[in-house]
Amino acid sequence: QGDKVTVYTATQGIKGAQRTIAEVLQVPRENVKVLCPFVGGGFGCKGSVWPHEYLTAMVARDLHRPVKWMLTRRQMFTGCGNRPLMRQKIEIAADKNGKLAAIAHHVFNTTATYGSWTESGARQTRFLYACPNVRTSHRLIPINVAIPCQMRAPGHAPRAWDLEQAMDQLAY
Repeated sequence: QGDKVTVYTATQGIKGAQRTIAEVLQVPRENVKVLCPFVGGGFGCKGSVWPHEYLTAMVARDLHRPVKWMLTRRQMFTGCGNRPLMRQKIEIAADKNGKLAAIAHHVFNTTATYGSWTESGARQTRFLYACPNVRTSHRLIPINVAIPCQMRAPGHAPRAWDLEQAMDQLAY
């Protein structure tokens, strides 16, 4: 109604959604009401505001009537974030007594061409093990996808599994 809009959405950040939608619509923040009757599983994609949310608000404002926009399951994977594709190279060295001497952990992850998202793939490698020589790097590879986001925990959870596999191979 006029410059006021009410948005029903599943979000983990009502105030952030309110701020973003107000910026996109170019209206005062107090003119945007965000209601979240049910979050469901967060899984990362509920921490951001996605294009369908503010586009719905824009259409409703222009039509002066309620608009409901539902995404298909397939659209959820392309329009609401994703876990970036990651490739890793892990090298580990130990002395003859099995004491760690060096770890190198290099991560390559995809991101959107219009913004960047770095998955924290090698961050935990810097502190998980006592090792005098640790080198980590992250390289972003922009591709034509929606911008990635956190998905079911930040990236250090699944990336630690890769590091542990390398440790197992070293121990063997």
